[in-house]
Amino acid sequence: MHKAIQTGPTMEPISLREAKDHLIVEHSEDDMLIRQLVTAARLHVEQRCNRVLMRQKWRIYQDYGLKDFKLEPFPVKEVEQIQYVDIDGATQTVTSTVYSVDIPRQCVYEAYGQTWPGARYQENSAWADVWAGEYDASASPIDLTAGIPADMKAVMLMLVDDLYANRGKQIDGKLYKNETYDAMLAPFVIYENNGGIY
Repeated sequence: MHKAIQTGPTMEPISLREAKDHLIVEHSEDDMLIRQLVTAARLHVEQRCNRVLMRQKWRIYQDYGLKDFKLEPFPVKEVEQIQYVDIDGATQTVTSTVYSVDIPRQCVYEAYGQTWPGARYQENSAWADVWAGEYDASASPIDLTAGIPADMKAVMLMLVDDLYANRGKQIDGKLYKNETYDAMLAPFVIYENNGGIY
């Protein structure tokens, strides 16, 4: 199984204003740089915690036919559709009544009394389009930053501060191997265990 991003985030968890206030920067000359550093900080936190923060769409590919899908990247909030290549080589969409989505367990499985349709026995023969991130889909409009903990935002701001203060310098081990960052992010790291998460 592998995955590929389809639609990236439309905003960052930290605004330009928040970042500049943290850096105590009042001029606008470095706005583009600061925006880039915020994105870099978010990507680092996502990679470190094995989860995505901002709402984004991913396609999860599965080899050798339809079967129960493990949802990733964590946390998947919505399954948009599941498609597959049928025996004749045509792309088909699985009717949503065929499967059940278990958001707490981050998986999709056959609904009661249903059977997955036949798919070709080949690589990438099935895929699911999913929306993941720490957002609140029940809000109207969707609250894109509803579930991002303050600890994660604090670490991102500290990373932005480090990167801004040390821009143009060779990174030493302290920037990304920081005990404070690790301690603050530790409760949010997602580990995989035999195909599951905990």
